Amino acid sequence: MIPLSPLLVVGGLFGVGVSSAVAVLAWRRRRTEGAFALAAMMVSVDVWIVLRLARMFASTSATTYLLVDVEWLAIGATSIAWFSFALTYTGRRHLLSRGRVVALCAVVVLVVLTALSNGVHGLFRTSTSIVESGPLRLFDSTPGPLYWVAISYVYGLIAAGVAVLAHSTIAIQSHYRRQAVALLLAAVLPTMASLPYVLGVTTVDATPYVLPVSGVVCLIAVQQYSLLDAEPLRSRVVREMAVDQMDDAVVVVDDADRIVDANASARSLLSMSGDVESVQTVFPADADLSAGRRTVRLDTAQGGRLLDVSVTPLSDTGSRLSGRIVVLRDVTERRVRTQHLSVLNRVIRHNLRNRMTLVMGYGHQLDGPEADLVVENARQVTALGNKAVRVQRFLEHVSPENRAVAVESLGRRAVEPLRGSYPEASISVETAVTEPLACAVGVREILHELVENAVRHAEHSSPTVDVRLSAREGMLCVRVEDDGPGLPPMERAVLTQERESPLEHGSGLGLWMVRWGVSLLGGTLACETKESGTVMTVRVPVSERREAA
Repeated sequence: MIPLSPLLVVGGLFGVGVSSAVAVLAWRRRRTEGAFALAAMMVSVDVWIVLRLARMFASTSATTYLLVDVEWLAIGATSIAWFSFALTYTGRRHLLSRGRVVALCAVVVLVVLTALSNGVHGLFRTSTSIVESGPLRLFDSTPGPLYWVAISYVYGLIAAGVAVLAHSTIAIQSHYRRQAVALLLAAVLPTMASLPYVLGVTTVDATPYVLPVSGVVCLIAVQQYSLLDAEPLRSRVVREMAVDQMDDAVVVVDDADRIVDANASARSLLSMSGDVESVQTVFPADADLSAGRRTVRLDTAQGGRLLDVSVTPLSDTGSRLSGRIVVLRDVTERRVRTQHLSVLNRVIRHNLRNRMTLVMGYGHQLDGPEADLVVENARQVTALGNKAVRVQRFLEHVSPENRAVAVESLGRRAVEPLRGSYPEASISVETAVTEPLACAVGVREILHELVENAVRHAEHSSPTVDVRLSAREGMLCVRVEDDGPGLPPMERAVLTQERESPLEHGSGLGLWMVRWGVSLLGGTLACETKESGTVMTVRVPVSERREAA
């Protein structure tokens, strides 16, 4: 049988080596959340193991008694460092204020002083003895009431760290779950190993000899699972911060219609205090908070506002309804803008067009070049009004979901009306699509607009426009090439910058219609100006055709 002493020495030195390696790795990454606390914990474990070996091989009983008491410094430091690591690792560093850390350390110092002065009060240990076994001095004692207070404090910190980490392990991504499980294992192993000694079942404390195993687990977590190279619980913290800083108001209601949580926007919008409030004290009595989406008018801290209310049910692990998430978005300005645009659209579609029709009628009754100028401008304004109506109707029915237009006939059906309107133009269509594909409603109008724009702005009487359609990897490519003068810079700005100013703007609505339509269909639009003309390229999603129109 191998003597016990060499085993203790080898095991202790192995534990010190592993813990030191983890401490060095953690210190090198000390800017990472939790790394500093992990390094401190490993150093405390080193000190704990060294003190344990020193007291067992001490030359005198007095030295053994002293080292037993001082050992509480390492025990307390290890538990505090573990608790701090658990909080910082799970994104709760804000709970570790300097005052709280000082208070935690002060308790450990008080425990050590109480242990050192046990000869005066006898409350930490009621009796002590040293059993010599060869070169070893084994310490034995009967715990007093203050000992149980101290051990409860240490186990309380360890249990709190384990609980925080275990709770967060459930919520983190599976990619990082192995890190958290390794850390839980590293904490639970020595804790379980110490219980028989603490409860008086055995006279040998196995904790220092299990700590090297925990060190190996931590080393694996650092080296294999990138423990200190990533912050896995940062996503949860960011998610919480994102919800709290959202412009939209978010309210959590439990199954008893009590508001149990709300973000800053909700507290400001609904004038809520920090206490739990009833739904009836915040929302009107007739407010419908059933699942779904609706628009309601609510008197808020900013006055009467129109709110888009979205209610989503919350279920517990048993799929039972446990509450609701209510998201409120202020849509007052958007509703006013929509009404504004609706009124302007009506003015253009009805009032302005009717007035221009009268102007054209009166202009035809006049003579001279001025009369022709009046009629021509009236005609252009009327055409602009008609175009605005066309754009409005286009935007109302364009949809990326409704893919019912056969690609192989798309070019012909889009170009055919233009050949009748512009017989002098040469418009060719090449369709390099053999599969039965369908594109969304609206692509035909976009192609029609691009070809008409090329023909109308040509500088010669017989313009040439070449259209080519091809499909690849689920995308339809529509290429329109003309021999015109090229797209003016202000018109290109509509496509690239997607904005206008009073001094810099396009000449009409056509390119805006194309730009809006492509965006709504989830596609892309590119413009290339050559010496021989302009090339417009549109790419939109396509799918297998089921029912083509």
